[in-house]
Amino acid sequence: MSGTVRLELPTELDGLQDARHFVTKQLCAWGYDAVAADAALLTSELVTNAMRHASPPYAVEVLDLHGGVLVTVEDSGHGLPERRWPPPEAVSGRGLGIVDSIAAEWGAWPVDHGKVVWFRLAAAER
Repeated sequence: MSGTVRLELPTELDGLQDARHFVTKQLCAWGYDAVAADAALLTSELVTNAMRHASPPYAVEVLDLHGGVLVTVEDSGHGLPERRWPPPEAVSGRGLGIVDSIAAEWGAWPVDHGKVVWFRLAAAER
């Protein structure tokens, strides 16, 4: 089965674990086992950014692109994210760099209630 699934996240840090589990479980159910770990990692980076820099409500959506997947993270913050290049000694600021290096593409767009940040992963034939 394919399509689109959505999860509204709790505002506590449990939401991060819920998001990772949700994405992994859904991608494996669709036969995208090969990219499930990468998708969970990237989802974790985007949800962490949302919880750290924006406001609830938070939601994760996973779309089957029949040859890849698109994962979106919504929040109520209006500032669009920008990739940073922190110095080696920095303890934060690398999340979007990780997303940029693993995802086939990523981006963000504003919506009435905040923003959506997304990434796409290509997948081998199922």
